[in-house]
Amino acid sequence: MSRVDLNTLTRIQQATSYELQVGSTSRVKEVVSPAGRKYTNSVSNITLRFGYWKELSQDQIAMFNKLLGNQEIVLNSEEYDDDCGYKYSYKIQDKR
Repeated sequence: MSRVDLNTLTRIQQATSYELQVGSTSRVKEVVSPAGRKYTNSVSNITLRFGYWKELSQDQIAMFNKLLGNQEIVLNSEEYDDDCGYKYSYKIQDKR
């Protein structure tokens, strides 16, 4: 994953009325090469939480994706909590 400039994250936060929390995730997967060799590959992403698990509109996501250039914000998780309803988190990933 490419790096994200702090100024870009600040502009994303300023475009919403929500507090922005930044985290990370990573996962390791085993890959087999065409030659049959096994190796591991680590994939990591920056995660974002807006306010108290607020959902972003499609317009906000599109605007943020323009700021990110060759990266994009996508939904990371959507969970339902009996006490507070749906909770959303997002991740930044390289565009495919």
